[in-house]
Amino acid sequence: MLTDFFNFDKSALYYRFLSPTSFGIDSFLVGIFGIGIFVLVEFLIDIQKKRQKINFDLYGGLFFSKIENIVLILLLFLGGLVIGYFYSGIFQIWLMIVFSFLVLLSAIDFKILAVPDWMNLVLFFCILLGSFFFSENFWNVFLSGLGIAGLFSILRIFGDMFCKTEILGEGDIVFGSSIGMLLGVYDTLMSIFWGCVFGSTYSIFFRFFGKKVSKLPFITFISVGLLFCFLMSISND
Repeated sequence: MLTDFFNFDKSALYYRFLSPTSFGIDSFLVGIFGIGIFVLVEFLIDIQKKRQKINFDLYGGLFFSKIENIVLILLLFLGGLVIGYFYSGIFQIWLMIVFSFLVLLSAIDFKILAVPDWMNLVLFFCILLGSFFFSENFWNVFLSGLGIAGLFSILRIFGDMFCKTEILGEGDIVFGSSIGMLLGVYDTLMSIFWGCVFGSTYSIFFRFFGKKVSKLPFITFISVGLLFCFLMSISND
């Protein structure tokens, strides 16, 4: 079942809200909700840029072209349709928020190799809040996120010591903790593995055409790995 991929118990509260049926007005509204999140994030980034005089190329880089905007809006809307089809009630709203921030963080990281801290924290606390309400083993979920954050911190320390370069940023550690709570340790590690596979393929592809990739968007490829593992879990049901 789709929900088996999440780091929550089958007896958790949100199972009372599951009702796989068909596409309807609920699915449409969830898709519209995703578009609303996109507009809100763009508005808040614009305010942050103006108030703090943040360089537009850094924190406004997500919204470069109309085509990119359209692609992101369509992706969020289609994601909302799928979420609205398989889930209902409180859980579909929560999952749409999580999905929207995963997509937007991935897009920003791919574009500028950095993400706004406030967006990363919104995702973290949203998943933390969801694990509290939708799981009967909150501390196990929390410890999963803490464990992944600890692993990323160790990798960062080793990178500083031996590679003399920053392998992972602070934002990557927070993001890893969020994914750890959402998926659990095993599925998170599998997402990281496949993210590394796709990231390496991406780097080799550009090297083949003579373009060196100095740094990979970590959050982007972890999200791609997450999506791949999620689709694999669906195909195995």
